[in-house]
Amino acid sequence: MFLEIVFGWLIGSVLGIVAHEAGHAFAAMATGMRVKKIAIGWGEPFFARTWRGIRIELNRNPGGGCTQIEEEIYLRKGAYLFMLLAGSLCNIVLLLGAAAAWYYNMLPARADYLVLGFSCAQIFLIAFALQPDAASVGHGGWSDGRRIAFLLKQKNGSLTPLAQCHLLSLEPYANGKDPVASLSPASLRLMDIHHDLHHGNGELPAEIVQAAVTELSKGEMSTEEELMILDSLISKAVVNGNKNLHAGMEEWSNRAMERGSHINTIKFSRAAVLIELGRFMDGKALIEASEHPDDRPYDAVLNSIFLAKAEAGLGNHDRADDLLAQASIRISDESSKDVQTDMQLLWHRTKDILAGQA
Repeated sequence: MFLEIVFGWLIGSVLGIVAHEAGHAFAAMATGMRVKKIAIGWGEPFFARTWRGIRIELNRNPGGGCTQIEEEIYLRKGAYLFMLLAGSLCNIVLLLGAAAAWYYNMLPARADYLVLGFSCAQIFLIAFALQPDAASVGHGGWSDGRRIAFLLKQKNGSLTPLAQCHLLSLEPYANGKDPVASLSPASLRLMDIHHDLHHGNGELPAEIVQAAVTELSKGEMSTEEELMILDSLISKAVVNGNKNLHAGMEEWSNRAMERGSHINTIKFSRAAVLIELGRFMDGKALIEASEHPDDRPYDAVLNSIFLAKAEAGLGNHDRADDLLAQASIRISDESSKDVQTDMQLLWHRTKDILAGQA
């Protein structure tokens, strides 16, 4: 009896997760959304295929799943609610189907306990998905229930959370006289591109770089968006050491300076490029002539590190060591672990380079 219940539970869990994610996907497509990925399980995929533009993954660790929908700029509450509820509705259909098959004696003999395990699995999946405080298993995101609770508080037609984050990311690049950043026909595409540029580790895949360069050539983005993408590419080249970006960083920094020479972040990026290109005096002069606001600790650390490279390039090795020591103290005070890690990697890479020059 126990083994039959467990076996029914396992079958119910696998079929329930597949049905749940399929429900999300079909509901999204039915309401005009684009499905980007359907994942069953979590962790590293052992099977991955792209079908009609949708990436389908079977991952090594069972239990849970994920349907990734392309974000929109403006919220359509009805469509999103239907998409979020569709997963659990499919589990309810499986549960009712199992109950009907048992009630009308449509199953083989001694299948009662299999049906019990199967049904319990559906009830568990529904309850887990719809409780508002549970994180999605293995994906670190929100459960359907938490998303629904959040969605019910929003106004139809308001900006989606990702669009709000996009506008927030544009604020450092807004004109000082008109600090309100604006959206553009390219905003929806740029939200994904900027996320990939900002969160990618190591060498950026060529397709991400190409997508960013293509958007820059279209001329559809706002000035703030253009500066954000240019600055992201430059930062990946000089801060993260992406060698496949070095060929374009001079052109990108010149273009950014043409459009945003009044913005300190853009000036600091230009200075870093000049120092990377060996124009130590020009880069040092640009950093020293710029304002250094206290609310930008990330810029302060980068400026100390690149000033150290400039001083070392000019033969002032004691001054370079002092600047690196200052940067190390500021890095240890940084609260964000992700930012701290990026800074530490750059600091150690710079320290090794300067040690080799000494």
